[in-house]
Amino acid sequence: MNDTVMQFHCIIHQENLCAKSLKMQNVMSVVTKTVNFICSKGLRNTNREFQELLHSMDADFDDIPYYIEIRWLSRGKMLKRVFELKDAIQTFMESKGNSVDEFMNEEWIEDFAFLVDITPHLNELNSRLQRKGQLIHSMFDHFNAFAVKLTLWEMQIYNKIFVHFPTLQSLQVQNSQKYAKLITEIRDDVDIRFTDFKKSAMHFNVFSCPFSVKIEEVPGNLQMECIDLQCSSNLREKFKNFPLLEFLQKICL
Repeated sequence: MNDTVMQFHCIIHQENLCAKSLKMQNVMSVVTKTVNFICSKGLRNTNREFQELLHSMDADFDDIPYYIEIRWLSRGKMLKRVFELKDAIQTFMESKGNSVDEFMNEEWIEDFAFLVDITPHLNELNSRLQRKGQLIHSMFDHFNAFAVKLTLWEMQIYNKIFVHFPTLQSLQVQNSQKYAKLITEIRDDVDIRFTDFKKSAMHFNVFSCPFSVKIEEVPGNLQMECIDLQCSSNLREKFKNFPLLEFLQKICL
């Protein structure tokens, strides 16, 4: 095997692990149990009854999406819908003798709101990383942008600025430091999991923008080749006129 080839554990897998580290099981267990009760297709026919209740209340939605653990990306849609319908859900569950006490707990509702807001941010990163035709440097750019966003959110939430967390913003949150700390934990987990990628940032730069990197910052084993590349007007013109992957294929022929 060529020991000069850099090998990394999949970025998408690492991001999923970071996202799953924020389980907030105190919220997810209650919400999942409630949704599965309402959406069950057994003899109780609870889902049809709940739809009828929403219709009678002129609700903006006529159902809530079913959620199972393996469909992690469905979590964001499900959480948002449940939060928006929590009053109707509580009414329905009470009619079934199965009241959701947590829906009356202010601290739990704040936790719920935070999870509603943070999940789409994590899903957006995951979706960006899964776009077709991306090279590793593009995926690494998405990760870097997310890391910067986490730092911004941490600072803002600590100061009770919820501009990027609209569900939390709709509440009178008392303990914003709690959610700033959760953001810190995500950021720390991201930093740990992506350590190897960050160490190779310069290699990614040489790969993605070879004509603009500073030679003194390029790894020694690549400096001579990089100088030759940057001094080639022919290759510079090709770099301007061809997509990166096609350019790399041409110079490797």
